[in-house]
Amino acid sequence: MSPIPVRASCSARAGWLGGSSMRLMQPQFPWPARMARTILAMLLACSAARAAPVQFDLNLGVPDVVLDSEQPRACTITYLVTDVTTDDTYAVRMQVMPRQGAKPVAGRLPCPQTVPPRVAARALNACIARVADPKGCVFSDMSRNFAQGPELINTAENSSRCMSDSADFIGVACWKSGELDICNVGCGKTREDAQTAARERCETKQQQSCLTSGTLPVLAP
Repeated sequence: MSPIPVRASCSARAGWLGGSSMRLMQPQFPWPARMARTILAMLLACSAARAAPVQFDLNLGVPDVVLDSEQPRACTITYLVTDVTTDDTYAVRMQVMPRQGAKPVAGRLPCPQTVPPRVAARALNACIARVADPKGCVFSDMSRNFAQGPELINTAENSSRCMSDSADFIGVACWKSGELDICNVGCGKTREDAQTAARERCETKQQQSCLTSGTLPVLAP
């Protein structure tokens, strides 16, 4: 099987998770920026000016082919990764090129059923490239015993991401264990759905009140 082409695309702004003390950072990367949409312009043909009277064709026909200028959005996989040494959480958007013949649904191309390991590795590298201690970078969906072992092995890669063909927002909810934020991630069609999913997952998994939370769009603005 040939590898799935992947392109990283992240915005350059930094902000705060709503109602949270945990910083959400969306860094820029040296990978290629997203290709601009192609806008198809219609070429209007007109008759050359001439002295004799012009005979107009009143049989107003419809063009043989009408092309839609709106291109479907490629699959975007958004990860949340955290630097546990500073409690900074990074949102990393990974764009996956569609397979040949893939058909969009509701204006979005489908995401792969199986995410290649290198996609997750690139998301984690977005954190590693910006911290003093690379071992402090983990996926943001954490196990119940993460407080006792704040390491990558105690986080879940597949639960730290949301895909654009099934979710519009990604949310995170956390509780504080000493100086350490223990978090879980959720996906949803709305901000409220994503926040609720993250909080319910956190409170079920951690058996704590997860009052720190925030959301971001899965697709880049």
